Amino acid sequence: CVVAGYPVLDRICDHFPDMEIEPIIEDGGHAHPDDVLLTITGNPASILKAERTMLNFLQRLSAIATRTNDVVKMLAGSDIRLLDTRKTAPGMRALEKFAVRMGGGHNHRASLSDGVLIKENHIRAAGSITEAVSKCKQAVSHLIRVEVEVTNLAELDEALAAGTDGVLLDNMSIDDMRAACERKDTHDFFIEVSGGNYEQPRMINFDRKDPLGANKRESTKKREAYFLDFVPKLRSAVSIPVMVTGGFRSVDAMVDAVPMVMQWPTERDMQASASVI
Repeated sequence: CVVAGYPVLDRICDHFPDMEIEPIIEDGGHAHPDDVLLTITGNPASILKAERTMLNFLQRLSAIATRTNDVVKMLAGSDIRLLDTRKTAPGMRALEKFAVRMGGGHNHRASLSDGVLIKENHIRAAGSITEAVSKCKQAVSHLIRVEVEVTNLAELDEALAAGTDGVLLDNMSIDDMRAACERKDTHDFFIEVSGGNYEQPRMINFDRKDPLGANKRESTKKREAYFLDFVPKLRSAVSIPVMVTGGFRSVDAMVDAVPMVMQWPTERDMQASASVI
């Protein structure tokens, strides 16, 4: 794993002057099974009070750094930057963004004020992409970049003609993303890509007809088969609506499951249920 979390561990130690930590593997370093990350010395009572909190932070932030690094390594050899999100856990934004940096990723916006992102609702309100870009350019400082979320090449071309600084390609096909990149030969703008295209098959051997089922793992197939076998048995045993949450990754399995869970109870079933209650 990639280690991250010492800044917050140091702050925890500030509350226990009779305890100190000594890092062995620093932030951003790689640890392996059975490696010792750090040593803690001091008053046993203080160690017992602080160790669980320290471990929780260290585990969470190291997990983020490790997962980030996994994807960074997938992008090795390209000029693609892996960006983080501002949609972080409450109160944890600075720490989680720190963990992303330790994993080799790059921090994106920390708040809405760090840049302008024009989305579908804004475009509708303004009347067009062109008008939305124009209004934003007039309203913000010249130091603030304006970005437009686009879903096809026509929207991209309109955004470029309007003078956008960058575009967010949302759920676009590989061919369209390639065509968007080719626009950089004639326009000066940055490209951000979003929508299920991180470590998922959208970037590798993507199946447009069944994107959720592309390159499905054997464990997924077994889990879906279990649900498809279990739901009819459950339906025959209960008289209340059945919902299946999670477990599905392919469109075909979802389609098969919908008729099974959408069999609402009859009035007789409801009366029987009420009698039991």
